[in-house]
Amino acid sequence: MALQHATTSLKRYNLLVYDILQDPRGVKTHRYSLVIEMDHLLSKLFKLKKGTRLKSQHRIDPLSSVFLLEKLPNEMIYEIYQYLSSFDILYAFSQLNMRFDSLMHRFIQYFDLSNLSFKQIELYSKKIFPLYGCYVDSLVLSDSYIGNQITLLYQKLKVNETFFNIKKLKLIKCTNEEFLLFIAHFNKFECLQDLDIVTCEYLLESINNLMFKNIFQNRKRRTLKNVSIIQDGISCACKFLNLKSDPIYLRCYHIRNLTLQLNYIDQIFLLCRFLPNIEQLTVHVCSLCDLKKNTLDFTTKLNIPYLKEFSIIFHSFITFNMLKIFLKTFCSTIKQLSIRIIHNRKDSDLIDGYKWEMLLSDEFLSNLHEFHLCTTVDVSSSDKSINLIKILEKFSTEFWLKKKKWYVNIDCLNGTYNNSIYLYTMPYYNDDFCLASDFTKPLSTIPLELNSSAYINIQKLDLRWLSGNSLSMKSFILIFEPFSNVKELYIDVPENRFINSDNEIETKIILPKLKHLSIISTNGITNAHLLVSFLSIITQFSSLELSYFDLTCLIRNNIIMKQIEQLQVFSVDVVLLNNGQFLKYLSIIFPNLKHLKLRPNRAIAFVKQTLITEMVKCFKNLISMDIEHRQNSFYFNF
Repeated sequence: MALQHATTSLKRYNLLVYDILQDPRGVKTHRYSLVIEMDHLLSKLFKLKKGTRLKSQHRIDPLSSVFLLEKLPNEMIYEIYQYLSSFDILYAFSQLNMRFDSLMHRFIQYFDLSNLSFKQIELYSKKIFPLYGCYVDSLVLSDSYIGNQITLLYQKLKVNETFFNIKKLKLIKCTNEEFLLFIAHFNKFECLQDLDIVTCEYLLESINNLMFKNIFQNRKRRTLKNVSIIQDGISCACKFLNLKSDPIYLRCYHIRNLTLQLNYIDQIFLLCRFLPNIEQLTVHVCSLCDLKKNTLDFTTKLNIPYLKEFSIIFHSFITFNMLKIFLKTFCSTIKQLSIRIIHNRKDSDLIDGYKWEMLLSDEFLSNLHEFHLCTTVDVSSSDKSINLIKILEKFSTEFWLKKKKWYVNIDCLNGTYNNSIYLYTMPYYNDDFCLASDFTKPLSTIPLELNSSAYINIQKLDLRWLSGNSLSMKSFILIFEPFSNVKELYIDVPENRFINSDNEIETKIILPKLKHLSIISTNGITNAHLLVSFLSIITQFSSLELSYFDLTCLIRNNIIMKQIEQLQVFSVDVVLLNNGQFLKYLSIIFPNLKHLKLRPNRAIAFVKQTLITEMVKCFKNLISMDIEHRQNSFYFNF
C-alpha cells in the first residue's frame, strides 16, 4: 500500500530526471532537487507521520537522503528501478556508493540510444558512459529519429572502446557510410555474439565484399554466432557476393544463425557451402534466377548436416513444382520449415492440400516437426471453379489434423478484376500480418481451444478495408481482440464506412503493447468517428502517423495526446508550415513531442528562420524536426 501511495512522488521524480536530461547545463541544480524529491518518496514509503518527517535542513542534505535510501532493502530498490529507464537509473543512482552501483548493474545491461538528443549524447558521453559502459552488453543505435546519429555516437562515444563488453549490437536505418564505419571497427568488438543490421540503402557490391571479408571470414572474431543483415522495407534484395569456388579458406565455421537477403535463389547453394555449420537460416529471395544467365540449377544436393530451421521468403513469383524441386536439394535434418510467398500468380497447386501433403511426407523431410506456410494466389473474379470449402477440405485430412496437427486459415480478398486467396498455417508464424478483407472470419481448421494463441506472434498489423459495407464501431473494436501483442498498427479505412454509435464503444483496453499507430486513408480522408473513438480507447502508444486532414479532425475535437513523442504528418499545406497558429495548435495537441516529421504536399525551396524559432518556442521537448518532400528535404536538431 505504501508503494501505491508513493507512485505520485515517483512520477514527479521521473519527470525531474527527464528535465535534467533536457538541460545538461543545470545538472548540479537538478540533481540537488532530485535528492529532495527522492526524500519525499522515501518518506511515503516508510509511512512517516506528519510530525515525524525529517527536518528541512536534513531533507535538502544529499547525504541524509542517501542514508534514508540505504535503509531500503534490495527488493524495494529494484521496485523503484522498474519505474525508471536505464538512462534515468544511471543518472540518479550512479556514484552514490558501491551498493547502488552494484544493484543497478542488471538494469543497465541494455541501452537503446536511438531516442537521445544531441545534448543528452554530450552529457552521457562525458559523465556516465565512460564509467559504466563496461556493464552494457546489449546496444541499439539508430538513424530513425536523428539523422547520422550512428556516426555521431561513434565519434563522441567511440562505441567499440566505451562498450567493449558488448555481446548484442543492433544498427537501424544504417547508411552505406555508417556500414563502412562499423566494418572498419568490427575487430574491436571482441565479445560480440549477435549482430543485427537494418540498412536504409541498397548495399553496394564493394560493401558486400568488405562485409564478407571482415565479418564472415574474420578468424579473430569466432564469438560471433548470430547475424542478420537486411534492407529496411525490402522491395528488392541487396547485391550478394558471388562466391566463385569452394576453397577451405572461404568457409565460415562460427556462424550458427543467419538472416540475409539474396538476389537469386541459386545463391543459397553457394551460401550453404560457405556456412557448413549453419543451424538456423532465413533467406529473402528477390528473384528466382539471374535473367542474364536465365538458368536454375537445383541438381546439387546441399551438405548442411547441422541445419535445423530453414525459412525462405519469396519476393517474386514461384510455382509449386519449382519450389518442390528446390526443397528436395536439402538434407533430412530440417526440423522446422517456413515458406512465405509474397507475390504470386495463378498457381492453384500452392493452395492444394493434397500436393503439400505428398511433398511434406517425402523422405527428405522425415524429421520435420514444424511447418509454416503463408501464400497468396490470384484468381479471376469470374472464375466460378474456385471453392474455398473444397480448398479447406484438402487441408482437413488425417495427415494435417491428427498426424501433424498443422492447421490452416483461408481467406478471400475480393478485388475489382481479381480475387486473392490468402492461405496461412495456424498459429500464425510471422511477426507481421495483413488483414485485408471485409473483416469476416476466415475458414479455418484450427481447434477452438487454440484460437487464443493463434496470433500471439504478430507484432505488426496492417489493416486494409476492401469492402463497400459499413461496420459498427463495436464490431471494429472486436477485430483487435486476438492481436494482443501487436506493437505497430497500420489502418487504411476510408470515410463513411462506420455506423456512428457511440453507446456501443466499450472502455476496455485493447492492444496493450501498441507503440506505433498509423491511420492513413488511400483517399486522403479517414472516418472522423473512427479516429476520435479509436484514439479514446488506446492511449499507451507513443508514435503516431496521420494525414493533415486527420490532424484537423483532432483539432476540431479538442483531442490532447500527452503520450505522443514521435509524430509524422502527411500532406501538410506548405502555407501552413510558416503559420504560427498551426504550430500552436500542434503543440497543444502534442505537448510532449520529441520528434516531428512533416511531409508537405509540394516541394519547398527553403525553411524560414522564423519557423525554426517558432518550433523551439512551441515545443519545449523537441529534439528533431524533419521536413521532407520527394524533391528536397530539411533536417534540424535542437
